[in-house]
Amino acid sequence: MKRPFILISILLVCCLTAGFFVCGASDVHGDVDLDGQVTAEDALLVLRASSGTDTLTAAQVKLADVTYDGKINSVDALRILLYISGSISDLGNVGSEEGDDIII
Repeated sequence: MKRPFILISILLVCCLTAGFFVCGASDVHGDVDLDGQVTAEDALLVLRASSGTDTLTAAQVKLADVTYDGKINSVDALRILLYISGSISDLGNVGSEEGDDIII
């Protein structure tokens, strides 16, 4: 009698785990909307969060802080825009590229 419940439980855990990885897990700095790419939508989410219009999850806050200063503000949004425009090529190293001098 317990066997079907165990199998159902295992299946449910597998489905939930797979859903987490497919539907939103991201470790790409700047990918605030968790869609797998850094776009202007991510910069907009950062601006909306910094103005109090939107609230980000803890995971989104970590991805949004592309200046690595512990704050989410318009400078993070600007840096994301610099990245997607090609002015800087790396969101991982603040100040390492010429385009970063705009915000430093």
